[in-house]
Order: sequence, then structure tokens, then C-alpha cells
Amino acid sequence: MSAGFRAVIELEMTGTDAVRFVAEWPRMAEEVAEAPGCLEQWLFGPDRDGVVIMSDWVDEDAFHDFEAGPVHAAHRTRIASVRTGGRFRGLRTTAAHQVREGRR
Repeated sequence: MSAGFRAVIELEMTGTDAVRFVAEWPRMAEEVAEAPGCLEQWLFGPDRDGVVIMSDWVDEDAFHDFEAGPVHAAHRTRIASVRTGGRFRGLRTTAAHQVREGRR
């Protein structure tokens, strides 16, 4: 069993706000990448409902440490002005299968 943790955040927002968010996300992602335990991040969208952010962490504690910090607080404040709804899911890794090199 792996100790990894994946955060999945669905952000509902209007089309215009979603396009602006996508443009701003690389800067926000750089700030998150500095957090201890952050492994990778992805942004999906925009689509008609908004965007989805996924981030992988070494473990759930590392994510919650980030979540309690000032960078996360600043991001939440920035997002609150454009977000119309959304959902968060935290997923603990229970198994993983790596694709062999040469098959990607």
C-alpha cells in the first residue's frame, strides 16, 4: 500500500472566469509546488462547468499542512470571487501500477 494522497478540486465558474483562471493557474501552481510534499499538479478545463485541479502529495498530512498555510489561504481568497460552486475529494492511494518505459 502506498502512502500517497491525491486532492481533486472541482471549481464551478462561468466561462469567462474559467478562461482567466486557466491563464493565472501556472503562477498559482508554482506557489503550490514549493510546498513540502507536493509531487505533481494538473489542471483540466475549462469546460462548460469550470475547471478541475488535481494534485498529488507524498501523504495526506503533507496536503493538510499546505491546506492550513498562508499560500492556500491566499488562493482560496482569490478563487472565492469567481467560484460559483464546487467540490473537493481527497483520495488515499491504495494501489498503483506503473506503465513500463517504452509504452508511453
